[in-house]
Amino acid sequence: MEPQPPPQHALRPVTADEHILGNLDATVLLVKYGDFECPNSQRLHFALIELRERLQERLTIVFRHFPQGNLHPHAHKAAEAAEAAAAQGHFWPMHALLFAHQDALSNGFLVEYALQVGLDIPRFLQEVSGGVHRERVEADRQSGQAAGVEVAPALFIDQVRYRGGWSTPELLAAIESERR
Repeated sequence: MEPQPPPQHALRPVTADEHILGNLDATVLLVKYGDFECPNSQRLHFALIELRERLQERLTIVFRHFPQGNLHPHAHKAAEAAEAAAAQGHFWPMHALLFAHQDALSNGFLVEYALQVGLDIPRFLQEVSGGVHRERVEADRQSGQAAGVEVAPALFIDQVRYRGGWSTPELLAAIESERR
């Protein structure tokens, strides 16, 4: 019997309603699946900030949720809080706060972060406690699984799964290699 090729996984195409930092016409498109409570997701978050500063308009970052509730008990609620912030036009500031304070993601802290980014708190509380954004978070997680993601973080550079380290130099080298 001949060996079977590995299964092919398809990355869901990026759509305009996603969390996009940059222009979709940029030279480099990164799709990140992350978990706000995951230390490696946090490490990648900070590396991507540096990368964006270096590459500027040549780089676009798309964030998709991949909460790992079995490892990180606050990850799913934090993802829903980020979505509630997105509904009020403040996804990226909330995203930054959640990664900056990943050791403090219980409900009280989420409300504090919502205040810091200027959200309508009654609306935020209603959406988070009512699970309004649970389906969106789950859809992101399922799209990651369909693309072969098993743990966060996972990164795709121009539709190709990246499996290297999370430092800025390693990411730059991978992008340069992909550009050739």
